[in-house]
Amino acid sequence: MFKNRSLAFKQSFYILLSVMIVSIGIFSYVTCYVWSLMQDGIETSTRHIGESTANRLDQIFIEATRLGKQLAIQFENSKMTDEEVGKLLTATLESMQYDRPEIYSLSVAYAPYCFDKSKEYYMVYSARKDGGIKLEHTGGTDYEYFYYSWYTLPKTLEHAVWTEPYFDEVVMSSYAVPFYRVQDGKREFSGVITVDLSLSWLQKAVSTIKLNNSGYAFLISKFGRIITHPDAERIMNETIFSMAEEREDKFLREAGRDMIAGKSGLVPYKKHLISQKKSWMFYTPLQSNGWSLGIIYPEDQLFEAIARMEVTILTLFIIGMLLLLGVIIWISLKITRPLRILTQATGEIGSGNFHAVMPEIIANDEIGKLSTAFSAMQAALVKHIENLKETTAAKEKIESELKIAKDIQMGILPQLLPPFPECKEFSLYAVLNSAKAVGGDLYDFFHLDDDHVCIVIGDVSGKGVPASLFMAVTQTLHRGIANIKMNTGEIVTKVSQSLSHNNETSMFVTYFMLILNIRTGEMQYTNAGHNPPFILRSGDGITKVSKRHGPPVGVAELDYGLDSMTINPGDTLVLYTDGVTEAMDIDNNEFGENRLLGVLADCAVNPTPINITKTILFAVSKFTAGQEQSDDITILALRFAPNGLVKE
Repeated sequence: MFKNRSLAFKQSFYILLSVMIVSIGIFSYVTCYVWSLMQDGIETSTRHIGESTANRLDQIFIEATRLGKQLAIQFENSKMTDEEVGKLLTATLESMQYDRPEIYSLSVAYAPYCFDKSKEYYMVYSARKDGGIKLEHTGGTDYEYFYYSWYTLPKTLEHAVWTEPYFDEVVMSSYAVPFYRVQDGKREFSGVITVDLSLSWLQKAVSTIKLNNSGYAFLISKFGRIITHPDAERIMNETIFSMAEEREDKFLREAGRDMIAGKSGLVPYKKHLISQKKSWMFYTPLQSNGWSLGIIYPEDQLFEAIARMEVTILTLFIIGMLLLLGVIIWISLKITRPLRILTQATGEIGSGNFHAVMPEIIANDEIGKLSTAFSAMQAALVKHIENLKETTAAKEKIESELKIAKDIQMGILPQLLPPFPECKEFSLYAVLNSAKAVGGDLYDFFHLDDDHVCIVIGDVSGKGVPASLFMAVTQTLHRGIANIKMNTGEIVTKVSQSLSHNNETSMFVTYFMLILNIRTGEMQYTNAGHNPPFILRSGDGITKVSKRHGPPVGVAELDYGLDSMTINPGDTLVLYTDGVTEAMDIDNNEFGENRLLGVLADCAVNPTPINITKTILFAVSKFTAGQEQSDDITILALRFAPNGLVKE
């Protein structure tokens, strides 16, 4: 196998491979550069031909566009009689007879009852027929023009459009312009003006394009339909995409997408229509209507010189590589011989004998330096292994202590969930997910007497061990202070006073406490800088408990107030920390309060505490999509059920 080959062989192989890669790169670059120069020249020449032709064609469409807009202005600003409409269209078409014979017909189609309140249909059509100009009234039940695309598109889009080519008396394309009238101070749609171009002149104009006496050109519409082509059977019967499918030509398919998108480019083309040889296609858009012009020319006549150059360079490259291989092998054998001695000496170290004696190699070149480096590495390796053993032991000790700290922290929190199984008046569920091994969030719930339950949620500033210690102190304080004779404001005030005393670290806790009468649903609460809870009202939406009574506890010795409210049977109270609303996705967007409200609204069909809690956790996890949790997440939900509603 290759890995068992000698160093001389590998050195020769890799050097030769590197030289080959560099040489191939240079060869490829030179070839691509010359090819690019040739292609740029071809593209410049073809672009000049194509764009000059496209500009010439554009002038016709621009004139039609200008005429359509002028007629629309006249119909907007003048209320004409039937006779005046006919005269205007006929006179306009007659004036174009010599300057713009491509304009085949003009028409005006009014919206229902707009021209005459007694007439639903009113359309006048003026066209070149039988050597003259014929005027017709064409609207009616036999021709409901309201449903044709030339009428509906400009009406819907509220701007002028060029239609796809279509067969009428001749192959035509229409420029349709909507016009409007001001009625009762409002601008209202009144009808559509069309300027119809006969496309027979396009075939003649495009067929004059020649390239190297064998190229040809074609024209497609903005949706890819063939408008002109040397093969007359394809005109109006195929699209550039059907031709691509017929030829199984992915380049033509991609070029078709670019053409209808209004882009220019030069791409390979499988077969020339006449010679059946590989060809290239240049395409450029008509700016006036989104159509595109394509020019096809054979490749062999253009790139013959490049092909001869490639053969010559390739022959010289192969000869040079063979000569270079012999030189590389001779040099590699000479250089690698001293390395065998060092290989044998280092074999023992590789087998695990780190105290093996290294042989002395006297040389000032890289091999001598390598021998010295191996000796230094041997000493450093022995020392590193000893240090690694000590570091691993210390790390394992820290991880063990953190695990114990987390167990102690979680042991402080109420563990029985759902709690109070004997209590039928309410159901409760809570969860705490720490961002690190230990965290600073807290929740608590306990009876003050048979009729009252105290519920607490909080979030300590910071994370890690300091936050967990501050959390434990807070949890212990409110357990020791709270009693039925005190209200929530008094309890929170005493907790804040105790925490702020000698608080040299300036840590604080956002804190929410409530006392609920489980018989009546009366609730008093104090919010010390915490996220506002929500109440899912039974069949009556979601209420935000937004009142705050002061800053987080521990900031200063302040007196906190309280508020009271009542929750009804079937209502569910949801408390949470900012780890929910401030959870971020991969783009640093926050989960936010609005998304939380959406999740709570979805929980209305099953507002049990355990379902709400798990649904919120799932929504946050899905939103963050695997992002590392940045903050502790705590959620507590309580459902009031004094009449013994079903509990989870």
